[in-house]
Amino acid sequence: MQRLVDRTGLVMVAHQLLVIGYPHRGKVVNVVVEDTHFRVVHEGKQLGVYPSTSEMPVTSIKAWPGPLSRKPRQGSLEDGPQVSPAPLHITGAGWSASKGAVHELRPGSSAQTIE
Repeated sequence: MQRLVDRTGLVMVAHQLLVIGYPHRGKVVNVVVEDTHFRVVHEGKQLGVYPSTSEMPVTSIKAWPGPLSRKPRQGSLEDGPQVSPAPLHITGAGWSASKGAVHELRPGSSAQTIE
């Protein structure tokens, strides 16, 4: 079976976490399920042998990329307009903002609009 090594270097097999290691993050590894242990192999090289501590069955065979490793989807008209906040700039006298932005100069003072 195949598993995708997550960003922390882990894979899960039969509700058991296997520590593969940081150098293998993002790689798809093959996990060989045997009677008492799991063997993890990548490109013909054995990365480790882990004792099986769970009685849970293996229910998934193929590795699927998680949502964090997928490319962002293309925007559509149904998403509506994309509004970005006015940029703030740090100056020697405090915070400043672009025209039309509302900001607070100091804690406790009232908000001001830049014209």
